[in-house]
Amino acid sequence: MEELLVTDFTDVEITDIQYKNSRNSVFDVNTHIYVFVKEPGEWELKEFYTDCEGWYDTNPESILSSQIAALKGIGIEVHNIIKHGVMFTQIRVGPSVVSYGVYWYHVDESYDGVSNVVLFASIPRKVSIDVDRLR
Repeated sequence: MEELLVTDFTDVEITDIQYKNSRNSVFDVNTHIYVFVKEPGEWELKEFYTDCEGWYDTNPESILSSQIAALKGIGIEVHNIIKHGVMFTQIRVGPSVVSYGVYWYHVDESYDGVSNVVLFASIPRKVSIDVDRLR
């Protein structure tokens, strides 16, 4: 999962993992992955959140409407978001290499009382995750 989300989960507490496979067409299958974590200390200084290849913003109005809908689907409202950003990565799908974004959202503790970051990615292929093994 660390490879799919291009992040290091060392020294973080994973508080929840959710994923859902969805079919956009006969041949197009995506997996939506949500990872809820408690990042300790100065987490915002980690390269994942500040890397110049991605971007971050404190303005919730710059969140894509598709992302807002996805977040609402898991119970996060725009007013819960303090900062957000995206890192880009790639995955090989057959003979092609496909790019996708790994979105991160710094959320206030009113969301679930534990998590302060939610990672979201829509992987352009079907993925299965053994959630119990990762906890």
